[in-house]
Amino acid sequence: MLRWAVPIGTSFGLAYALRFGLIEPAALAHVCGAAAAPWWCGLRGAVIVAFASGGLALAALASAGAATLLRARGWALAAVCLGVAGLVLFSYEAGAVALLAGLLVLARDEHARRQQTG
Repeated sequence: MLRWAVPIGTSFGLAYALRFGLIEPAALAHVCGAAAAPWWCGLRGAVIVAFASGGLALAALASAGAATLLRARGWALAAVCLGVAGLVLFSYEAGAVALLAGLLVLARDEHARRQQTG
């Protein structure tokens, strides 16, 4: 399970940086509300729309569903990473479900792998 720490940690770090570096600062909201807003305000707006519209939650739950149905490590890792991002970026209900479902699929896969090797 330790091999998944890097992608999960990276997902957490990126979501944390987006939230506290790009979304939360009030000064950035004032800059982006001005008539001559910088180019990166579009990125800020897209991130806000992604979680405010439920896009992040939908992606997290869809990947969790795919991971559960297909028992696929790739989908499980996507569910875990999107779940972690959801927990940080205000989609905590769906994020928690996706994180748990993804971790369960990864744990089951790890257990099956250990059973085969001895």
